[in-house]
Amino acid sequence: MNDMQTIVREIRMYHGLNKNDFATLVGVSPAAITRWENGERKPTELAMIGALLRVARPEQQAAILATLGIEDVEGFAADILASVRVQLRGVQN
Repeated sequence: MNDMQTIVREIRMYHGLNKNDFATLVGVSPAAITRWENGERKPTELAMIGALLRVARPEQQAAILATLGIEDVEGFAADILASVRVQLRGVQN
């Protein structure tokens, strides 16, 4: 499991959802799911990535981050939270 299209498909199948229902769960259009699974695009917006991470199992979460080239997981988590106006206690910007 090393490419985004495989990861997205695996997460969707794990939940037993068709593309429409999975798109609703993740908060994107069914066309976006199709593009991700066909390898035409990758999720790029923090909200999209955050939604995928929320529904993924831990090994899938790690694979998503690795595929996106994210090495600073804590910084990335803080960025996702900041995008929805949440700041972790004890974290300074």
